[in-house]
Amino acid sequence: MGVGQHAKDLRSFLADVKQRYPEELITVEREANLRFEISALLVKLDRAHKFPITQFTNLRDVDGKPCALPLLTNLFASRRLCALALDSSVEKVGLDYDTRSQQLKTPLIVDRSEAPVKQVVRKSEQVNLFEFPVPLPYHMEGGRTILGSVMTTVDNHGGNIYNCAYQTLRLISPRKVTVGLGEGTHNWERYRERV
Repeated sequence: MGVGQHAKDLRSFLADVKQRYPEELITVEREANLRFEISALLVKLDRAHKFPITQFTNLRDVDGKPCALPLLTNLFASRRLCALALDSSVEKVGLDYDTRSQQLKTPLIVDRSEAPVKQVVRKSEQVNLFEFPVPLPYHMEGGRTILGSVMTTVDNHGGNIYNCAYQTLRLISPRKVTVGLGEGTHNWERYRERV
């Protein structure tokens, strides 16, 4: 980052979108069902060649109870949104992304006492993934699906990190997910080494 630039978080990114491209952020306030309805609306928008960030604020969870959290989709569904996230232009965002991915930086280690995301900490039996607004996108899907989730593959014996990749997660139970590994991918090959 250059002089005067700051790291973006989700709140600052959404504020940038709202200020610069208000048509790229829509909020659905009416009640929406996590079963098929989210993906149906996104398909409708896609067919109209519209790709806004879509926030659903009135959802029901798997048990039919109101969700405590909203659902955001399409955060990077257009080149314009990707360019804004990277302080780039629509024309250069692909090149800028490639350049930045080649210039690795040492992560900043934040002490646990100063970590910003500790408002809610749940462990073991307290964890219930079904409390999150995770949609069931299509009737042929294997379960409620988190698309674009980041998964890190680690060697349990040596502790070496093999890979970090976007993978599809499917919720199976309150504390269990399955991973959709694409055949031939790096994580698929690491899995095959172990079985």
